[in-house]
Amino acid sequence: MKRIRTIPLLLVFLLLSAVPLSGQFAVGFTVGQTNSTVASSRLGDLEQTGLTGYTTGFSATLDLHRHFGVTVGLARTQKGASYVLPGWAVDRPRLTEGTLSYQRTYTEISVLARAMVPLWDRKVSVYAMAGPAVDLSNGCEVEFKASIGPSSYSITGFPDCRLPDQRRVIRLAEQYDLGAIGGIGGDVVIPWGMRLSAEVLYTLGLRSDGLNCEDVENRTRTLQFGLA
Repeated sequence: MKRIRTIPLLLVFLLLSAVPLSGQFAVGFTVGQTNSTVASSRLGDLEQTGLTGYTTGFSATLDLHRHFGVTVGLARTQKGASYVLPGWAVDRPRLTEGTLSYQRTYTEISVLARAMVPLWDRKVSVYAMAGPAVDLSNGCEVEFKASIGPSSYSITGFPDCRLPDQRRVIRLAEQYDLGAIGGIGGDVVIPWGMRLSAEVLYTLGLRSDGLNCEDVENRTRTLQFGLA
């Protein structure tokens, strides 16, 4: 039995040894731009404008095989949207409609599997990525511009992402979000033993971040660059 158990361990060792040590594990940082909107089932197709934000963070990549690896990321990222909100959604009977703009800042933790295709003796690689992410809220910037007849007014600066209504209890957004990330990327070897990467990612929000229990979920597109 002892010999049988040793064989799988030997196979794992040989698999890892097939990849150069310098390519098995890498750490680096990423920086990029986000563009986010929301999707809502009950509110229907909202008239909205994507909000532009930033993302910056660190990554650690483990290449288990020349065609497969895992990347763990820790980033500060922004999400949100600007959309037309009907008056009934904020419990103001006289309100016809309003424009709600909000932007969240999250600490995002992601674990992405990578399927790689190395080219030119591993000097260039292209890859696809997919995996889950957890976002923890760091803050919220909110502006609600309401229209009452021919006039309008704006209210800003809601603590804890709460939008005041007649009862002043509406929570605009939850304190954390869950998402599924997918995307493509590529990297190239540069001098000093480093690799420069570029990635296009799409994050599908899986948890409602909605107003007054509405089903509103984040949708985020990210273009980022990394150095590892």
